[in-house]
Amino acid sequence: MTSDPDHRRVLIIATGGTIGMRPGFAGLAPAGDFAARAEHALNQLPEARRQVLPARRFVEYDDPIDSSSARPAQWYRIAGDIRHHLEQDANLDGVVVIHGTDTLAWCGASLAWQLSALPCPVVMTGAQRPLEAPGSDGPDNLEQALMAAALPQLQGVLVAFGGELLDARFARKWHTADNLAFATPNAEPLGVWRTQWQLKDGGRCRQPHRAPLGAASLPCSPAGTKVVRLTLWPGIEAWQARALLQGADGAVLEAWGSGNLPEDAALAQALREAIEAGTAIVVISQCPLGATHLANYATGRALAATGVIDGSDMTPEAAFTRLHWLLASGYHGDTLRQNFHP
Repeated sequence: MTSDPDHRRVLIIATGGTIGMRPGFAGLAPAGDFAARAEHALNQLPEARRQVLPARRFVEYDDPIDSSSARPAQWYRIAGDIRHHLEQDANLDGVVVIHGTDTLAWCGASLAWQLSALPCPVVMTGAQRPLEAPGSDGPDNLEQALMAAALPQLQGVLVAFGGELLDARFARKWHTADNLAFATPNAEPLGVWRTQWQLKDGGRCRQPHRAPLGAASLPCSPAGTKVVRLTLWPGIEAWQARALLQGADGAVLEAWGSGNLPEDAALAQALREAIEAGTAIVVISQCPLGATHLANYATGRALAATGVIDGSDMTPEAAFTRLHWLLASGYHGDTLRQNFHP
């Protein structure tokens, strides 16, 4: 454990991702010894920046998660590990989670719902290029995540990437290769990096857009929870929707515009039948900016009449992970509907 003048202490959980990879015969592949490599990278920072870094210790996964192959069970594993380490060490001031960028926003949104009651920040980060690659963004992202995790005024789950601090509940991967890889289309960044974090609102983390949900009434069982994603396309037919919804506990329906459904009675009936059979369906817009307003158009009202839950301005990542978590926690029917937007 390194030390700093202010005695702030941060845990780094390295789950995998490009930041920790090395070139191999078949391309980039996971590599071990991340803690030593990360410390070496941080030691290359100018002395003034090294001196203000918080004290830190590392936990490395023996089986690094390939972000592109991540599954919901791994989000619950990461949340459980964070809770465990915070229970074991009450003096920790924050947590940094190293994750691959492809599904970082999905994991971040899930952690935001699962860990809403934590008193300290959890900061997600990673890199577009490995630590040792020329011009890697890894060292800067790691430094910025550490500094964010040590800020006492922050809480909740955040994304520190490319010099911006984002609320994980609104984050999306926005660019395949650029250092500024993430964005929050429906929310402003919480802070920008200028040799240190300059936070909005005088350094106060914004209040939750949606109030955190309390402890689930039943033990969380993610393994058997089935949530699907149904995106409308021109010409979609009822049988195609039925095929995807068959056997699903929940679905995120990405509708047109402000929440419109094609003028197709059979398609609306397919959605209604799925809901009556117990499938919870949340509707969001395919547009990255703005929210659903189901009452604006007749086709939106027809969609609302099927019994869907209005997802408002949620991203696909946020809607999917919240629905998955609620279902895995034992919420169904009216109870789920009432708690989706507490």
